[in-house]
Amino acid sequence: MLHFISLFGIFIFSPMPALSWNQAGHILVGEIAYELVSLETKNKIDDLILPVFEYKINKVQKYIQDRVPKFSEFAILSILPDRLSRLKLDKYFDWFNAAVPQNMERFSYVNHYINSPYNKDSCVNPKIQNAPYVKDFLMELIASFANLHSSELTKSTTLIFVSHLVADYHQPLHVSGRMDFNCKYDRGGSKFCASPANKKGKCPGKKNLHYIFDSLFLGNDDDIKGAIKKVKEKYPLSHFQKEQVCDLSLESWIEESTKHAPFIYSTTEGELLSSEYKNEAKEILAERLAFASYRLAIMLENIFEGDKSFCDGFTQNPTCFDSHDINDLGCSN
Repeated sequence: MLHFISLFGIFIFSPMPALSWNQAGHILVGEIAYELVSLETKNKIDDLILPVFEYKINKVQKYIQDRVPKFSEFAILSILPDRLSRLKLDKYFDWFNAAVPQNMERFSYVNHYINSPYNKDSCVNPKIQNAPYVKDFLMELIASFANLHSSELTKSTTLIFVSHLVADYHQPLHVSGRMDFNCKYDRGGSKFCASPANKKGKCPGKKNLHYIFDSLFLGNDDDIKGAIKKVKEKYPLSHFQKEQVCDLSLESWIEESTKHAPFIYSTTEGELLSSEYKNEAKEILAERLAFASYRLAIMLENIFEGDKSFCDGFTQNPTCFDSHDINDLGCSN
């Protein structure tokens, strides 16, 4: 495995924006998924990911080695889309010296959010509804792997995006939010202050609801391994039914996250979150991280196994999920 290198000095020395799960969350999802896939799939992932390192990186960065040791390059690279989030799609691919996949040329931008207000029935604002665009984007992104005209760098860039967006679309406040009485959307809690205002009458830094949900479960980036252990212990594969883990429908992901919105918005705006609220929120976030990790693993197997649907081999027996290796979960009849 390659060491982690100087490119990341560009990204990690600067503060991470509150665009998605913090960088620890993306590494967590990518790492659990990478651990679970077959050796054959790992090798195929590495074949695509290593050229990105070879193209962009030329010396070891000790800071990265100390900060995020022993994680796969696949997991580490999943943080990049946040650092490049202001770029349009063609500029993002160009940054990697890659071409936009032919089937993706009709898309001009990337959504890290799915704007689906849980209380939208009280105020219709169709301008913010982007779920159809996001669904088409993700489907075409995955389909681009089958495009024989796509270069290896294009596929590796696409793979980084898939990993990042699957994680994003499992963060409840990346999927749901609240409309106010003036038909204004709070951008997934970004405009909901979970703290008293400061002396200037503004929300203190890092106190909006969205930022809190990005980082509440994960805490300090230095303890990613601890967070991985907590997720796997609290929500192992054996916790879920086959139909849940194998549900790769974006509509289902939206529905799952939206059902948590009434609780998320049950706190009073302008007040600090209670310890009881935080504990319940951590439970929700741990489950969402687990779903994202396991579903990403299944999607990776599907991508690299061609026309074989990874979940087709599962039976209805929930004990099939008692393995640590997702490839032992086929439970062949």
